[in-house]
Amino acid sequence: MAGAIPGDGGHGEDAVRMLQALEGLGLVGPRLAVSQGTEETLARQLAEHLGIPYKSWQVDFVKGQVESARQMEDLENRLQGAVMSVPQQRMMDAAWAQTKELEEQHKAEMEEAAAAPVIPRRGTLGKSVRLRTGRVVTEDAAEEKVLQILTKELTDMGAPILQELGNSAQPERALKSLMGKYRASTLRRYLASWQHFRKWCYMGENHQPNSPTSFIDYLFVREEEGMGASIPLAVSRAVAWFQQLAGVPEGQRLTDSQAVDLVVKDLVRKLESKAKPIKRAPRWLTAMIGPMEGLVMDREAPLGRRVAAWMKLVKLWGALRFSDAANMKVRAIRFYDGKFTATLQKTKTTGAGKRVRELPLYIGEDAYVAESSWLEIWYNLVKRTWREDGEYVFNEGAFDSGQTGMGPMKYYEASAASSDVITALKDYEGERIFPEGFDRFWSEHSERSTLPSCLAAMGVSKTDRDLIGRWLPEGSDQYVRTYNAAVARLQKRFVKVVRSGKAYETFDEGSILEEMKEWMVTHWEVNPGDADNAVEAFKKKVKVLAAAETVDDVQPSGEETELATTESESDKKQEAANEGKRAKVERKGKSKMPELEEFSKRAEERPLKERKFQQLAEERQGGYVVVYQRAGRGTLHLLGPDACWMAKKRSFTKAEIHKECPDPQQYSTWCKLCWRKEAEKAQESTSDSIDELDLSDVTDG
Repeated sequence: MAGAIPGDGGHGEDAVRMLQALEGLGLVGPRLAVSQGTEETLARQLAEHLGIPYKSWQVDFVKGQVESARQMEDLENRLQGAVMSVPQQRMMDAAWAQTKELEEQHKAEMEEAAAAPVIPRRGTLGKSVRLRTGRVVTEDAAEEKVLQILTKELTDMGAPILQELGNSAQPERALKSLMGKYRASTLRRYLASWQHFRKWCYMGENHQPNSPTSFIDYLFVREEEGMGASIPLAVSRAVAWFQQLAGVPEGQRLTDSQAVDLVVKDLVRKLESKAKPIKRAPRWLTAMIGPMEGLVMDREAPLGRRVAAWMKLVKLWGALRFSDAANMKVRAIRFYDGKFTATLQKTKTTGAGKRVRELPLYIGEDAYVAESSWLEIWYNLVKRTWREDGEYVFNEGAFDSGQTGMGPMKYYEASAASSDVITALKDYEGERIFPEGFDRFWSEHSERSTLPSCLAAMGVSKTDRDLIGRWLPEGSDQYVRTYNAAVARLQKRFVKVVRSGKAYETFDEGSILEEMKEWMVTHWEVNPGDADNAVEAFKKKVKVLAAAETVDDVQPSGEETELATTESESDKKQEAANEGKRAKVERKGKSKMPELEEFSKRAEERPLKERKFQQLAEERQGGYVVVYQRAGRGTLHLLGPDACWMAKKRSFTKAEIHKECPDPQQYSTWCKLCWRKEAEKAQESTSDSIDELDLSDVTDG
């Protein structure tokens, strides 16, 4: 009988049989060593194989045999390594060290990833929609209003689809099918683009959008405004979608026109190639200024037209861009002693995050050609169109039925109103000045280039011209006072040349009309000979009108090209004539200066929409905060060292702090500043111009 076997527990015979069975099955050495961890199963199988009762000692016995086999395998491996050559041993040691380093590096990366902030999932909190009226409604209610707008747009154009749906057994249910397969956001975007185009046609041409030529001209207006490469195709698709939905027969849709297709493709090609958009911004003819002032003073003209004319004159004398005038705020303007001042807080070169926060604007009392009181009536004229809660001088709808919108005027509104104003200009004999279509030659940026260009033609240095063209801000009160005086002298010098009747020659305005010839050929495909004849005939009228600008004013001296620092005798006579004209206008009752005390009182009573935020005494620490600020939506912020400044210090009206990242149902979006890297990865390209759907014309359901 074999000697005692380690781990047999006194069950010698059964242990020997189990050992012999392992050897018979070939489970020895390395093959037995790999059974580590499965000893209990192996012991049970051996007992069943030998037909002996299964006992707990059998598991310990098998564990001992497996451990002995594993130790023997380690010994054999070490013995084999001992006979390696020195280079082989060094190679093995280097490989082991590199493996160890990679394992430690991987472990550190895993620990860092575990400590990094969790990237939140997309929020699913139900979103609300704020209408232009200021009311906040649910997404479903907004979709209902979109459907009402869609139905109204189709009704206004007499869409055939409405008659077909109206003949069904359930017309109301059939109308809901107009939403089709499109998502609500897609439908709003398409409908907004169509609505934008339709309003432009109505305001600019007073007809429904049914002409390919009108659509082409609209695309050129959008180009002047500045747009991304995706806009031409997006607008074209929106128009095609609406007309297809309306049931317009194929072949009669605007996008079926070969000319429209060519223009869209050409615009996309230029914008995608980063080519500079064509900026059609010729300067004004000085002969337009006097009649424009007369239009402002004309009480028989429509109110919206007079407001638009006043705006264009302010842009001219202040060298303003369209965006400068659009964002001019009521509380930032002043009128005193016949002078108009404003603080421009949002321009192309100012605003939050830029070196200059605001810029001054000044229009002096001598900034007129024919009507000295055109600037004085700004209060009586423009304020009549302000909303009680309005923020901007020119809100949406300013040139149509009163400023009904909440935001600033849109580019298409100003463009259409400008076309109407220029078309309505009359000379001093009451005759229309511009032939049909000539009004489209000037854009919303033309006013900005007029005064600086004319001063350059007079020999004024660039430093002085930049006072008007760029404002050159320095931020001090002393600078503003100096600025006002310097700009007043420049405006007065320009006026003297215009009133002298020599503006056409002095400012080389014939070059503007030469540009008009080229514009007629390239833009309207007019025969070059016909364009030359039409403009030459118009040129004679412009010269006569420019010479008539002298009116009854005193002629300036021949030294109009010198920038005088003191008033000459001619200036004193001119000032006397100006005072007489103002007195004459006031006696006729054409203009009445408002009570400034009443304006100041109402301005103080107007609630301030922009109030400074309050800071917390201590920064918020670790976790997350959901801020509920607008339209029932929640923004998720990260707390801690990587948090944005708002999450750290700002006091919110309504906010909830969480230790762990909340569920997506508790927020709508997450802060792009708190998760900067993730926001950069997810950022998508957007177009420069965004059309918004006007929901203000529908009634609540």
